[in-house]
Amino acid sequence: MSRTFGWVEIHAVDHCNNNCDSCHNFSPLAPKRDYDAAEYFHGLDILAANNVCFPTISIMGGEPFLHPDLPRFASRLKERYPNKRLLCTTNCFWLGEQDIAHFDDFWRRLNTLTVSVYPNMVHKIGGMERFRALLAQIQKRHPHLELFLPDKHVFRSLSFFNEPRPVNYHCPNAECTCLLTDGRMARCGAGAFQHFSQEITPAFAASAQMFYDLNRFDWQQFWLWRKRYPLDACPYCGLVLGQPVQWKVQKGVPYRKDYEAEYHVRVAEHVFTQGDPATALARLRHALELAPDSAEALNDLGAIYAHLGRRDKARACLEKALELQPDFPSARDNLAVLLRS
Repeated sequence: MSRTFGWVEIHAVDHCNNNCDSCHNFSPLAPKRDYDAAEYFHGLDILAANNVCFPTISIMGGEPFLHPDLPRFASRLKERYPNKRLLCTTNCFWLGEQDIAHFDDFWRRLNTLTVSVYPNMVHKIGGMERFRALLAQIQKRHPHLELFLPDKHVFRSLSFFNEPRPVNYHCPNAECTCLLTDGRMARCGAGAFQHFSQEITPAFAASAQMFYDLNRFDWQQFWLWRKRYPLDACPYCGLVLGQPVQWKVQKGVPYRKDYEAEYHVRVAEHVFTQGDPATALARLRHALELAPDSAEALNDLGAIYAHLGRRDKARACLEKALELQPDFPSARDNLAVLLRS
């Protein structure tokens, strides 16, 4: 029996800016959660110690580019598992010329970038021609990097049943290899992250076959679990019906502009430390367009204005930040320094 499967999936974050209906990981419903790569070392080490071959570590989410330091996340994985390929899946909300350069260190470590092509993201970036042109810039800068563009204009409908349905379709989700930080692996995203959804039925949740606990690793039992299909949960899940649905947003779930604003604040902080305050200011203004009540963006904007000697603007931004978040130490300290100077 083969001891090989293609990849192990890990989450950089659980949450997502996009609000796709039928998301198989329930990312639009997930609370904000960032992970450290080291949280997965225990499970990955168990697999390696038992000679389970997985050539690739797949960085997923949620939307991985919402992680506060995705290059560092990848770096820690590469340092510990230098012979593993790294794959990352993204919706490309961040795609732009400056951002491509910003992530050069990440591209150097990455082997495959999987771009989920959602219609709203293509529109946001300026159409498919520009979307592809920007991706081509990444590949031109880093020719080793493989790009894969699955079309997400159509989803497989996700639903759950109280009564079992015949399983006459091999569900691609059953090929998933989701590793959780507690050392368990799950056979599909819907099972792994079912705790984020209120639509899971008791029959699906009662599965005894969805998870395998690597902390009690047994070679024969592990591979029996890995090869089994269908699982006892499958008759209660609509994915096995293979019904295609046009992509749409999830009713009642907002598109998270605030998550995108946090991303732009982080990029602004980086470019400012690189000696480019003008670009940092533009990023922070954009962040405030997305999230006008972002105390973090206002604080950084005030700090940069103070650095540039624009005291009135700096004071206004810092006071607004403290009005929004009175217990914000950085804004309080920045304002105190400004008033003393």
